[in-house]
Amino acid sequence: MNFAYTRSAVVLFALAVGLATTVAAPAHAATAWPTDGGAAGSTVTVAQPDNQVAKVGVPIVPIRVEATDSDPSRILLYTVTDLPRGLTLSSVIGAISGTPTEAGTSVVTVTVNDGTGPTSSTTFTWTVTAS
Repeated sequence: MNFAYTRSAVVLFALAVGLATTVAAPAHAATAWPTDGGAAGSTVTVAQPDNQVAKVGVPIVPIRVEATDSDPSRILLYTVTDLPRGLTLSSVIGAISGTPTEAGTSVVTVTVNDGTGPTSSTTFTWTVTAS
């Protein structure tokens, strides 16, 4: 069965049925997203965020890891490794939010895929200091 859908329709559906959850540290395996028969050979590009600094117990200003696909009909799915404890990544929109709970430095990798094979990753440092 082949369904045609738009990125916004899938996000709205995911929110409606409770699928738009967050992925929390520690690292999680990548999750496959169903394909919709879009153009073959698409490419995923992820923007490089700045290195981040936060304090234990102080909520961060949420950041969004920006990504695009050469096929705009594709749905992007975000995964993360080594996010500081207390922070989460929205697997649907790529937003990182939360309150750090431990001091330390993490090398965070965000990987984005479009469910057809192409992936792209970006790595940045997140330093959490004691409050």
